[in-house]
Amino acid sequence: MSRQYDNRSMLERPITSLLIRMTIPSIIGLLGIMSFNIVDTWFVAKLGTEKLAAITFTFPVVMIINSLSLGIGIGVMTLVSKVGGRDADDKKRMLATSSLILGLIIAAVIIAIGMTTIDPLFRFLKADNELLPYIKEYMLIWYPGSLFIVVPMIGDHILRGLGDMKTPAYVMLCASLSNCILDPILIFGFGAIPAMGIKGAALATVISRMFTAIVSISILIFRENLIIFRPGLNRIKTIVSSFSTILFIGLPNSLVRIVPPASAAVFTAMLAKYGKEAVAGFGVAAKIEMFALTVIIAFSITAAVFTGQNLAVGNHKRAQQGVWRLQQLSAIYGIIVSFLLIAGGRFICKQFDSDPAVYNVGYQYLQIISFSYIFLSFIMIAISIMNVLHKPLSAAVVSISHMFLFSVPLAFVLSGFWGSDGIFAAIAIANTVIGLVMLRLSKKQLKTAADDFDESDFDVALVE
Repeated sequence: MSRQYDNRSMLERPITSLLIRMTIPSIIGLLGIMSFNIVDTWFVAKLGTEKLAAITFTFPVVMIINSLSLGIGIGVMTLVSKVGGRDADDKKRMLATSSLILGLIIAAVIIAIGMTTIDPLFRFLKADNELLPYIKEYMLIWYPGSLFIVVPMIGDHILRGLGDMKTPAYVMLCASLSNCILDPILIFGFGAIPAMGIKGAALATVISRMFTAIVSISILIFRENLIIFRPGLNRIKTIVSSFSTILFIGLPNSLVRIVPPASAAVFTAMLAKYGKEAVAGFGVAAKIEMFALTVIIAFSITAAVFTGQNLAVGNHKRAQQGVWRLQQLSAIYGIIVSFLLIAGGRFICKQFDSDPAVYNVGYQYLQIISFSYIFLSFIMIAISIMNVLHKPLSAAVVSISHMFLFSVPLAFVLSGFWGSDGIFAAIAIANTVIGLVMLRLSKKQLKTAADDFDESDFDVALVE
């Protein structure tokens, strides 16, 4: 049987301190994940603006695949959290085994499609002939290594669903440190190791991610005993059929996570007409923004686990209090980080590229966007609540509307007046308007869930 976690803390301990304790390990893990891109960007920037622009073009594609994995992982985490307090070990094992098999299938599809579409995809994103060779060098290594991104991402979220927030954080932190060490060695060369340039950045990422895959799967097998190796015929049928349960939550959640990097790809293509410096500056700012949003994303993960376990036992008042407290904490954080980015954003951007044409674009982005992080946090927390309430399609509709029915069209309009600044202003306006709507909607949905509570709504039907 899998290791048992004390779920009483989720249901009984003081809310504020509990939420902070739950969120800190997620912050550490997310910082580890996001450090891969920002460290790669920092070292690749030393190779020149062309290669920095090239890796910026890869960023939305890399983030789409990361987001797909994260979406499936959070979907599994949401399901596991609903059985975490019920000692339903068979359901936990079925969820874990099914989700990892599904992850292997998804990784195989990503590799097959990715390796055959590099040239047409990046030409579609407006990458020119000068940048395409560098993009190919990076992606021809990164795509096969995506196996080590998808599978451990799902494995780590299984552990989070069980209530173990610390182990995935420590594993990812070790992997990020490995990437920090390998990046300069493989990019610039060291001793007998030749300089590989942009290919070295991709290889460092793949090797470090391989570490997370080995450790994550080993924990699930040996410590948690959650992987079924010799299922009978009935179990095989159940595993296959359970894919639909996982995908019901996971796919819309993946779509929610994919929308921001997909829109970033659109914005990158829009910025390409202003030159490679504008693209590079946007890429630098996007990496900084990833770090700035780490705490907000961690709050949204905490919201899913906390509300899932409390609603599953009918403790709806505590769930409402927890969400309201998370919204307050995220708003406070949003105010603090916006002031920090406005005050120090130019200096931070300059550390990546000393060309004023590059770092000024990045700083302008952060100046315009950062105040809207408060409202973006309301969107992320509301989407997590929708997934817990079995409304993943509603969450997907919100995310798509936010970006492609509001941000992108508004960006096209405002860029005609203010150029790249108009694109950035459109993103900020969309975050603010949709965030205010979702703040009110999340409160209403939790109240409705409390009024119409049915314990069967939070059951996970996997085992026959």
